Amino acid sequence: KFKASFATKTIDLNLDGQYEVLVELYMWGFCGSRGCPTYLLNGVGEEWYVDRWIIMNEFPSRDISISDNMTNGYFDIKIFDGKKTCRFNNYRYQC
Repeated sequence: KFKASFATKTIDLNLDGQYEVLVELYMWGFCGSRGCPTYLLNGVGEEWYVDRWIIMNEFPSRDISISDNMTNGYFDIKIFDGKKTCRFNNYRYQC
């Protein structure tokens, strides 16, 4: 038996009118010194899926702020109280 919890943040990162959801997994053995695994989910109709080409690992969703700047059609994301910027590289967010 194991316990897991999640933190989520809902944002429209690419101005397509569909919200994306950042989901951070808190589970023993999955989190390290850089944080916990975080995934970006996209909604299609009433269903959600992990967008595997935009998976972000060890990304602290509870400290996210969105920049006014965009890279490759997606808003830049600031983490760690704005001290670090993550930009979309046409595959995933690079921090």
